[in-house]
Amino acid sequence: MQLRQQQQGTCRRDIRRSHARYQCAIARGPACLPQQPTTTVLRPVARVQAANPPTQAKNGIIASSWKLSATADANVSVQESLLDYICAGPLLAAAGITVDQVKQELPTWEKLGRQLALQLGFNHDSMSGIERLRVYQYYLPVFFWVQQQMQQHKAAHAGQQAPPLVLGISAPQGCGKSTLVEQLEQLSTWLGVTAASVSIDDFYLTNAGQTALSAANPGNRLLALRGNAGTHDLELGSQTLQQLKGLTQPGSTAAVPR
Repeated sequence: MQLRQQQQGTCRRDIRRSHARYQCAIARGPACLPQQPTTTVLRPVARVQAANPPTQAKNGIIASSWKLSATADANVSVQESLLDYICAGPLLAAAGITVDQVKQELPTWEKLGRQLALQLGFNHDSMSGIERLRVYQYYLPVFFWVQQQMQQHKAAHAGQQAPPLVLGISAPQGCGKSTLVEQLEQLSTWLGVTAASVSIDDFYLTNAGQTALSAANPGNRLLALRGNAGTHDLELGSQTLQQLKGLTQPGSTAAVPR
């Protein structure tokens, strides 16, 4: 990975993607960033911009304010089936979501589920078992958990300008973290909430740095190649997150390595 000096607000990095992912969703402040490629490319740093302070009614930051109406002729049995399916999910309790909350917000769950299906290229009304599981038992419970964190974050900064909220998602390689975060970003944007993400893959040591690290630890095979703990530029990662957290004023921007 090569990092050149920033010129006129942009810089370029040469990134080789690995399977390891660590996505940080930056809620409310910066703009949505595209998913990164899986091959070595040379692309510019993305520049994210702080959004105007959103209003609860307009952007639906607090989940309970998203009173998205269901169609008047909604089939009751279908609604009950969806409720049972959502409540049977393994993540609901871990996400701090109760059955009563799902029941009260069921029209919202379905509206968001239909939007997620659209984003993923699924036909909502004829989704396969795996597709339905991804939407209603995986992505949406995590999404509502994120909204709970946002609500608590805003409450902790009541009466003042709240900084962007940074959330980290860590899980085994290849389990779909990048896709999850990408879909949550798109769903947030659809609701009017600005979000962005960065991956730990964006912060590998440069080629020179990795070569030096390997040479200094000849007996450690974990440091021979990048991808494992210890092969990242921690200073760059820390600086990037701090810059993103500093986007508290409308119009302020920060460069994000890609």
